[in-house]
Amino acid sequence: MVSVFSSCPFCGNSAYNFAYCIGHRNFPNPMDTGICESFGVVGCCNCKEKFMVIFTTQTSIHEKAFKIVNLESEELRIKPIQFKTFPEPKRAFTNAMFPDVINNLIEEAEFSKNPAVKAMVCRSIVEFTLKDKQIGTDKDNLVNRINKAYEMGLITKPVAEWTHIFRKIGNKAVHEISVSEKEANEFLAFVKIFLELIYIIPSKVKEYST
Repeated sequence: MVSVFSSCPFCGNSAYNFAYCIGHRNFPNPMDTGICESFGVVGCCNCKEKFMVIFTTQTSIHEKAFKIVNLESEELRIKPIQFKTFPEPKRAFTNAMFPDVINNLIEEAEFSKNPAVKAMVCRSIVEFTLKDKQIGTDKDNLVNRINKAYEMGLITKPVAEWTHIFRKIGNKAVHEISVSEKEANEFLAFVKIFLELIYIIPSKVKEYST
């Protein structure tokens, strides 16, 4: 049995993933560097999706992996010198204008396969964004912060109304752990618009005005 350390392009999890097959693309060059380029079809140990990983490793390790890939009696873990995956990893909706905390949360939301977790993270993004913009005080809950954001002109009335709708979905995820995949994906799509309205558009307007 062979596992190859790789990052899943579907969920972003990095781990030693089980290899269904191992092959080679290029054997060592005439100078015999002892390195070869290999490939394998692996299964993510987190989300269970299958993907191809193309990697470089020592020739001796490749040769052993090629022999025992289908043997349960032996085990080999490969830590590639470098690797890339197919399909390529999807890119998270991150931006240099966002605080690091939000970029990290966005990645977590986008790669999560659990709708409840995705909705909870989206709720956290909205709440952190309003705190970052100093909307309300420590005594204010999310309801008050959204209302104050509207009163201060940070968001429009329709945006405030939609934020409340998705806030309730986030609350449902926290208390009931019952959110559909459709609700979670719609919440994430809304959060991306929300972040553009709060961070990106004001910055672009300011840039074009100077």
